[in-house]
Amino acid sequence: MRILIDMTSVQPANGIQTNGGGEYAYRIFYELLQNVHESIREIHVMLSQKKGKNVKTLRLCQEFHIVLKYYSNLTEFEDVINNGNYEKIFFPVCYPEYSEMKINRNLKVIAVIHDLSLMQELMIEKRSNAYMIRNIKGFFRHMFVIFFGNIFVRELKEKHRQLFNLSDYMKIITVSYYSRNVMEFLLEKKVDYVLYTPSKKRIYEYDTDEKNILKKLNVEEDKYFLLINASRWLKNNLRVIKVLDRLFSTSVLENLHNMKVLVCGITPKYLSFYQKKIKNKNHFILTDFVEEEELEVLYKNAFAFVFPSLLEGFGMPPSEALKYETMCLCSTSTSLPEIYRDSVIYFEPENDTSIAVSVTSLFDIEYVNMVRKRIHYCTQMLREKQEHDLKKICEMILE
Repeated sequence: MRILIDMTSVQPANGIQTNGGGEYAYRIFYELLQNVHESIREIHVMLSQKKGKNVKTLRLCQEFHIVLKYYSNLTEFEDVINNGNYEKIFFPVCYPEYSEMKINRNLKVIAVIHDLSLMQELMIEKRSNAYMIRNIKGFFRHMFVIFFGNIFVRELKEKHRQLFNLSDYMKIITVSYYSRNVMEFLLEKKVDYVLYTPSKKRIYEYDTDEKNILKKLNVEEDKYFLLINASRWLKNNLRVIKVLDRLFSTSVLENLHNMKVLVCGITPKYLSFYQKKIKNKNHFILTDFVEEEELEVLYKNAFAFVFPSLLEGFGMPPSEALKYETMCLCSTSTSLPEIYRDSVIYFEPENDTSIAVSVTSLFDIEYVNMVRKRIHYCTQMLREKQEHDLKKICEMILE
């Protein structure tokens, strides 16, 4: 059997080095290669010529002698699929634009649709207060979405619906029960399986000097709040930053004044925008994306990880912090309460008071101890389902 795996999602694009979909694709790909059996003659990987290189994926392909295929547009992608004698296609992230492809109806296709983020982003932006508008161009874009967003929502809805009919032998997977329910309600299409996003795996061991990494980023163990992916407005980091900034200006929490806030993932074009929004600049450290091993160290040593996202299909980052039993403050949005249950402290992501109360609760020792007792139990249940579902998806692809 010959299988084609689309690994486009792992490639850097638009200044973003990594994302949840890419991490998902890499984890599944790695696990497949450990379990491939003799009946699989070949695994081919599809990559985009217009995106950057993902070194660890290319290293894995080289190690296992994987054939690489490249495309620069959907017509070329379609040609590779239809003329490659493939028996099965796996899309770890099935993008809406793939609905435009006309592929062989007899092909077996396994497609993972993580969420309806492009649709829901427009719906959220219509009611948001546009915290992330940086300039006049951004303002007019926001106004355009408010007045004409429904047109694009309808177009995206139809594209997502067509993904369910790419071939006569489709299996549609999503990564949370929340995502399934949203899809079945908005698209009126049936999702075949809910299989949780697997936990990340360290493929190559790092020789990590934790103290030097913390020193490099000017933070101390257990004395900083961690926020990530700050260049993406849907991650909602600016609202949390402004709340923390106000708290630093008050005398409500004495212990808070010994803390820093490390904000990662601010690309250069957003740096001055963030700097202008902050009054207590000595408490905030703004940096671009950090390396994978550095982020591990930051999760492990943070006083708290804050994840105020407005939209998630699954929402992997809190689990990366929880494996070190780092306290997490999480948005109540979308899939997060389903995934993390009672192991985190929740807040309403568009309510400043709710965010402030959640920060305050971190200094209530009795309450924090109660939450910590639940972390092990909840994360154990999550890990067990992730392991079970990872095995199941690999079996589906290789059967």
